[in-house]
Amino acid sequence: MSMITNIRFPTSPFLEPVTGRPSREWIIWLQSPQFFQISMNQPLNPSSGGTGLSTLPTNGQLLIGNNGVYNLATLTPGAGISVTNGAGSITVSNTGVLSFSAGTTGLTPAAATTGNVVLAGVLKEVNGGTNNSSYATGDLLYASAVNTLSKLPKPSATSFLIMDSAGAPSWKNPKYGAFFDTTAQAAAANTPTPITINSTTYSNGITIGSPTSRVVISQAGLYDIQFSIQFANTDSSEDDVFVWFRVNGNDVADSNSRASVPRRRGTTNGHLILALNFFYQFAANDYFELVWMTQGGTSSLEIIPASTVAPIYPRSPSIILTVNNNISA
Repeated sequence: MSMITNIRFPTSPFLEPVTGRPSREWIIWLQSPQFFQISMNQPLNPSSGGTGLSTLPTNGQLLIGNNGVYNLATLTPGAGISVTNGAGSITVSNTGVLSFSAGTTGLTPAAATTGNVVLAGVLKEVNGGTNNSSYATGDLLYASAVNTLSKLPKPSATSFLIMDSAGAPSWKNPKYGAFFDTTAQAAAANTPTPITINSTTYSNGITIGSPTSRVVISQAGLYDIQFSIQFANTDSSEDDVFVWFRVNGNDVADSNSRASVPRRRGTTNGHLILALNFFYQFAANDYFELVWMTQGGTSSLEIIPASTVAPIYPRSPSIILTVNNNISA
């Protein structure tokens, strides 16, 4: 065992300066000398101010408490972290994300980041996003240009989706009207006469004007016009009738139709239904009229009342007219 002896000598001079004899303190100590020994084979425990360890630390080792004792250990690096142990130093470095770039995404870190990277912003189209951060109910997304998405808000009224030749979609609120007339209409021979209309079944953007022969178109566009006219002839000979379109007071070229109304037989007038449809490109607030003419003056637009006894059938208006723009963007 390695021992170190520590002798506790008296602190006074050995000889008295006056008598020249050994001092009393020394005489007592010589009779019973005092000393203590310390064993150096065992490390000093933490409770006595030591470490309890007999080995010397290597570079980077730290004293780490462990339930009343000390252990020597080095730092253990986590993912993306490196630890370099030097003489009297420890260097901790980031070996993971050294920089961050979201490229063309449009995203950036929401704040200075010391832990997880949290992104903020709006993801751009070229990275699979929409470049839009909010939407209202009914919004539609469409490609307004290469790699560019735009929103098309919902319409304010019932509409259908259309697309122009450039690929731009839009909402179309259809314009339409359904009309009829409940009066008999006559005209002098060879006298062009506009047909009047006194009843509306449906109307959105198309109305009966003043005079009531005019049908007013509120929105520009290509329209489909369809009509059926109930003719009656009171003469014993056939009578030719003509029907054509007039827009803003001007007759429309190539719009005329001619038909022969059968002659009267006994007490029964001759009857004919003339029906056709016509396409026309209108400007906003244009109006059109249907103009008719009887060659002999014996034909008229008649109304046939509904029957009240069997067989039962509904009334026949003198004219039924429908107009709509559901045929074009």
